[in-house]
Amino acid sequence: MNPDVRNNYWVILASLTIALLLDILPLPGILEVYWPKWIVMVLLYWTIALPHRVGIFTAMMVGLFVDAIEGDVLGLNAMSLSIMTYFSSLLYQRIRLFPRWKQSLVIGMLTGIYMLVALGLKSLVMNYEKSFVYWVPMFFSGLFWPWLFILLRDIRRQFKVN
Repeated sequence: MNPDVRNNYWVILASLTIALLLDILPLPGILEVYWPKWIVMVLLYWTIALPHRVGIFTAMMVGLFVDAIEGDVLGLNAMSLSIMTYFSSLLYQRIRLFPRWKQSLVIGMLTGIYMLVALGLKSLVMNYEKSFVYWVPMFFSGLFWPWLFILLRDIRRQFKVN
């Protein structure tokens, strides 16, 4: 093992924890509609930036935590995040080359995949119908992506996470 290489896995865990706290933050009704899916975006960032360290297993574990904290059916978010992470791990080399505005579109679509799988699983388990408002966080996740990307990239470089 090279002593000069610093792994700093705690930075990844801290960013995922902060994203989880942002997701469960109690908000007024109107703001809740426009609140992006922070845990999805942070997980996507780490999957794209460090695919050898953050992958489907990490998504499954994070999803189980999200299920436990939000009180959802156990495995619902775990399955949704794992499927989304699978697609992002297939495309990570292409996503890295895209300009930020194209990355925003891809992140919005990957967030949409997460929300679609979650909606499908929720509708299997319970009577669950959503209107167009359900899909609004997908657009705002794509909109916030460039700033979150820059923030997490700078944190990754500052703490030499690799």
